[in-house]
Amino acid sequence: MLLLLILTFIIILIFELPGLIRKKYWKDLTVFLALLIIAFVLSLLQTIGIIIPSPAKYIETIINNLL
Repeated sequence: MLLLLILTFIIILIFELPGLIRKKYWKDLTVFLALLIIAFVLSLLQTIGIIIPSPAKYIETIINNLL
C-alpha cells in the first residue's frame, strides 16, 4: 500500500510539474508543492496507521475564542 501511495504522488508530479515550470508559474508551483507535501505526509501517516485528529475541534476552539 505504501508503494502505491508513493507511486501515485510521483505520477501527479510527473503530470503537473513540467507544465508549471514551462509556463514559469513560480508562485503556483510553490503552492502546488506545499499542498502536495502536506497531502503526502497526511496520507503517509494514515497509511502506516497513525490516527490523525480532526482539525474541526481546533477550528471550533479558535472561532469560539474570537467571538
